Formats: sequence, structure tokens, C-alpha cells
Amino acid sequence: MGAKRICLFAGYNAAGKVDDCVFCYLRELQKFADICYFADGELPPADKEKLKEYTLAAYGARHGKYDFGSWAELMRLLGEEKLAEYDELILANDSCFGGFASFQPMFAEMEKRKLDAWGACGNHFIMSFFVVVGRQVFTTEAFRHLFANIKKEKNKSLIIKKYERGLDDLLQKHKCGIYFSQKEQRDFYNRHQRDMRRLLADVVPAPWRWLWRLHPQKINLYDENALLPLAAGFPLLKKNAFKNELSFFSVYGEKLAAKISPAAAEAVRGWRQTHSILQPGAAEVLRRRLCFFAKSFIFEKKYKKDMYIIRICKIPVFRRKMNYTI
Repeated sequence: MGAKRICLFAGYNAAGKVDDCVFCYLRELQKFADICYFADGELPPADKEKLKEYTLAAYGARHGKYDFGSWAELMRLLGEEKLAEYDELILANDSCFGGFASFQPMFAEMEKRKLDAWGACGNHFIMSFFVVVGRQVFTTEAFRHLFANIKKEKNKSLIIKKYERGLDDLLQKHKCGIYFSQKEQRDFYNRHQRDMRRLLADVVPAPWRWLWRLHPQKINLYDENALLPLAAGFPLLKKNAFKNELSFFSVYGEKLAAKISPAAAEAVRGWRQTHSILQPGAAEVLRRRLCFFAKSFIFEKKYKKDMYIIRICKIPVFRRKMNYTI
């Protein structure tokens, strides 16, 4: 008998509605977990009614704390006793297309590994867009403390540094793993390198494919390297990869997806039409990329580990140690 799971699903849409691609994601996910949905914003009555088909409960209220705020709200609303009825707690969000491929292979593989917690994807840390946490972890005081102290932050970088990395630090103290890791990506690329090149040649014209650099050593879900997880059969696909104005994937990603997974391409197409997201030309992407590199060379602000750094002409002129303690 499989694990009994509950999924806390965080949603957000600037237009104040739930996209069709989210319902597609929830339709597949409900085969593996009971779902509770919380939107960072008001839910239209029609969407709330439609969510009843896929969820145990659906809520919406503006809090401005990103996904971690929505997950914290759901934990508060459900209560510790209700959550303790489940073997596993899933933290997921609507930043991805899902439902175009089954989650069965992923859940089957990770069940065999007998882990306390795991993430769908990650490099040296678990990415927070899909995390599965066992009861022996989500009932701990440390886990409860993290989600009881989610605050509104100035920017998304601080959310990642403080809460996503904080969650990863907590999980690393237990037996945890990653489904699609750097190793899986490298192994896939080594086996299918020629296939990847043929696929690019079929879809991406010269000279743009000559500028298309695949880097299997690190998972990057937002640029041209988003092709690798998709081709490897990873069941989630980041939406922002298709509107990254510095990436050729925003130009050719939908056509590449159609070659690999027509269902994924259909989800992307519907999402683009709903939000009137136009595909830029490849020459425009190159122009934007060159402008970005020029501007970032002259002046750049970045967070690196626990430091906030300002650089001018790549020379650090200001450093400040950040406190990410929760």
C-alpha cells in the first residue's frame, strides 16, 4: 500500500484567476495526494467552484509572502492533527506546467529509496517547487518553527536565501534525496548528446543554434538548458523558461516541446494565449542579452551565499553580511 499524502499547493496569478494549465497539473497530482490549495490573492467564485473537483479545500487571500506564505497559511488552517493523519506532505506550486506526463515513475522511484524527504529537482540543494516531506520530518519542532515564522520580504532573492535554503538545511539533517539531480542530467546528456543536437538542428535555425549552449553539469530550468529535463522525461516544466527574455528557449521552446511532448506544448500554447505572452524573435533575444551583459558589467547587485555584493566593472565596491536566521 502506498503512502498517504497531502499536498499543500501554492498558487498565484496577477490576473486573479486560475489558469487552465493549473487545473491540468492538479488533475494529475490528485491521483497521488489529497490537495489543499491557497492562492496569494482573492479566488474568483467560478475558479473556487472548479477547484472543488481537484481539492479538499481551496482558499485565497493576499499575503505577499510567496509560496512559503501560502504553505504556512494552509498549515495553520489545517492544523497539526489533520496533517499528522498523513504519511507524507507535498509542497508544490503553480510555477510549473504539470500533468503533461505522469508522476507515477517519480513517486515509484522515490518510494523505493526509503527517504525521509526528497525534492523533484535540485543542484546542491533541493528546489522548493516540488518537495515531499515524511511525517518524521514535518512533525518536528524545527519544521513547524520554519513555517510559523514566514515573513514578508523585500524581494524574491531573500525568499530563496532565507526560506528555500532554510528548508533545504532542515531537510539535509535527515535522509533526503533528489529525483532529477545533476548526476541524472549529466548521465542523460552523455547518453543522448547526439539526439539533443539533432533535435536542435530540426527546430533551431543557424546561427541561433550555434549560440545554444547546453551545460549538463548544472540544472538550470529557466534558460536553454530547460531542454534537458524536458527531454529526459521530467514531469514538470518551469513557466518562466518560456518568457525569459534573455534565452533562446523563449523563442524555440514551444516547438522543441512539441517534438518531445505534444501535451506539454499544448499547455504552453494555452498559457501564452491566456496571458498574451508573445514569442520574441531570436535577434531580439540576442540584443537583450548583449545589453544585459553590458549593464551588469558596469553595475551589478547580487546575493552570493550570505553576502550582499555591489560590483562596478566586476570589481566589488560594497559587501554586507546578511542574516538569514529564521
